[in-house]
Amino acid sequence: TYIIYLNPEWRPEWGGATQFFTEVNGEQIIHEQLPEPGVMFGYSGSIWHKGCGPSVPNVLRVTLAIQIITE
Repeated sequence: TYIIYLNPEWRPEWGGATQFFTEVNGEQIIHEQLPEPGVMFGYSGSIWHKGCGPSVPNVLRVTLAIQIITE
């Protein structure tokens, strides 16, 4: 899976990170990526993750996710 953050501006204090965990319902975060404009990264879709909402009102977090299936 690849994620690209499309929002034109983002500030760290706005939160909204994509968080990756050790296991389902796990509390241990192994990586956290803020939605910085233009950032693209890839990861295995089997890794448990979630996208957090912004911590401030009236801010839109725009993300494009692309899944590639290999056989």
